[in-house]
Amino acid sequence: MKKILSALTSAAAALALTACSASDAISTKIDVTPPVYEESYTPVTITNEFNDGENFDWYEEFVQQVQEFSIRPVITRRVEKKYVRIGVKQLHNEHPDIFWLDGYYFKTGTNATTLEFELIDGCTEDSIISMHSELEDAADEILAQIPEDSSDYDKALFVHDYIVDNTNYYYDGVDADSRQLWHTAYGCLVNGEAVCQGYAEAFTYLMRRMGIESGICSGIVEHGSHAWNYVKLDGEYYWLDATWDDINSKDDVEKHTYFLFDDTRMLRTRKLDPTQNFAPVCESMDLNFYVQNDAFFDTYDLDTVSALVAANADKHCCSMMFSNFDAYNEAVMDFLGEGKVFKVDGADISNISYYTDDLMFTINLDF
Repeated sequence: MKKILSALTSAAAALALTACSASDAISTKIDVTPPVYEESYTPVTITNEFNDGENFDWYEEFVQQVQEFSIRPVITRRVEKKYVRIGVKQLHNEHPDIFWLDGYYFKTGTNATTLEFELIDGCTEDSIISMHSELEDAADEILAQIPEDSSDYDKALFVHDYIVDNTNYYYDGVDADSRQLWHTAYGCLVNGEAVCQGYAEAFTYLMRRMGIESGICSGIVEHGSHAWNYVKLDGEYYWLDATWDDINSKDDVEKHTYFLFDDTRMLRTRKLDPTQNFAPVCESMDLNFYVQNDAFFDTYDLDTVSALVAANADKHCCSMMFSNFDAYNEAVMDFLGEGKVFKVDGADISNISYYTDDLMFTINLDF
């Protein structure tokens, strides 16, 4: 995560033109440092241990009790500790609206298994029912804004953008030793502040409310652990990371670098935790944001890129993605480095900030 922030900061700092006229800008180069593409993470094998077999025939009984706000559920059979752990993990992934649970104590006998959950800070047994209602009300209000004839793609885009636009990343919560409200859908959608887990739980909660398959995955990024989403649209799985599209944004310019991407791009920035219950294979880029908006390029062509910028002149921002590093690098060095961005017909560009992502091969312009 810090790598990307650092890369964006460096790109912004390298901007040489922040207070010059359009005529001056045309004849002046932007000072850029050639990006360096780093090696991707190595794929890992996910051990999908959750299934509907005899080891988990108790799961629905357990879920029902927790949904009824019991923090001391009793399973009417003996369950091994390993399967309890997997079941609790599955609960968090499938039901992010059950946000109040933290650690738990475990006791098993011949004919029963008992759990007793601790509550996260900010929740009490007396408050969880009303807080759950607050979360449901917030979700109802958000989902009511989505037009009824929206495609599943449009629904996912709306939820992604809503979370990015209405959530403050809670930096002080990154190193918390225990689960807090900012790790939850409640923290994201009701309080408006969250860390990556909260962003991911909020997205999955809203998508599942609409009957769209989505889940939460976790893994390692350069400087620590991270959580993000998968979602299934038109029969294909995609990765999505609203957190990184938020913390890498500037002002009101929306970023979609991490909206619906595939395994190849996922592995450039993160490594999956091999012990999670499920992680899909994401091979398609058909619904990727840049593909859908004719801003995904296999090669760098000055006229094509200039036309894209001109078409977005009224928005005063533009973004693009390249399928390979060589094309991306050429765009950075020629379109930005040679100052050709200032010569785009149909776009009044006298001042510009630009943000590049050397691992996702994206360029974001704000002018």
